[in-house]
Amino acid sequence: MLDTGKTYETPEGIRLELDVAGPLVRVTAFLIDFVIRAVVFLILGIILEIFGDLGFGLFLIFAFIIDTFYGALFETFYNGQTPGKRAMNIQVINENFTPVSFSRAFLRNLIRYVDWLPLFYVTGLVTMTLRQDFKRLGDIAAGTLVVYNEPTAKLNTLPDVTPIKLPISLAIEEQRAIINFAERYRSISNARAEELANIVEPVFKREGTSAVTYLHQLAKGLLSSQ
Repeated sequence: MLDTGKTYETPEGIRLELDVAGPLVRVTAFLIDFVIRAVVFLILGIILEIFGDLGFGLFLIFAFIIDTFYGALFETFYNGQTPGKRAMNIQVINENFTPVSFSRAFLRNLIRYVDWLPLFYVTGLVTMTLRQDFKRLGDIAAGTLVVYNEPTAKLNTLPDVTPIKLPISLAIEEQRAIINFAERYRSISNARAEELANIVEPVFKREGTSAVTYLHQLAKGLLSSQ
């Protein structure tokens, strides 16, 4: 199999699960981003050509900046996704399933130059195929994962409740925690479910059975909106 699952259990005992993206889909995303950068470089070269040697120097500077920060900025401020990753429905996250920070995104993209060696991304591809989590050297150094941008839970695995929309904005890992809480409703006791649900009482102003039902409704709403 080219893709596999990755799990992480929060301190509250909530189990999160995502599908790790394999080499094929990641290479496709890379090629899309490569074409985008190539078009930008072409346009930039045409514009700066009129400045002669100065234009060539400026082109090298701008090309280095774009190539270096393209991935890091998109992955930091665009839900862990470059345009290529978005097209392939994958994203970069931290190993604990939290959104990637700029420092980690920058590090993984900087080490991309090592992954490229000796040419055509050979080192990165070999590293990915030898690991179950498909990490390249940049991911290993930065502590990141590339996963599919969707929870593995399905609507029919959730409690039979009426779906509702989130009343507030939540981070992606918080949304996944809600979904996984609802997904586990058959495997935990009512007392444990209420104990976990009470954690969100300061946010949703509900506790006990009411909080459990409310989280189930939110989980179903999150999946229904995808």
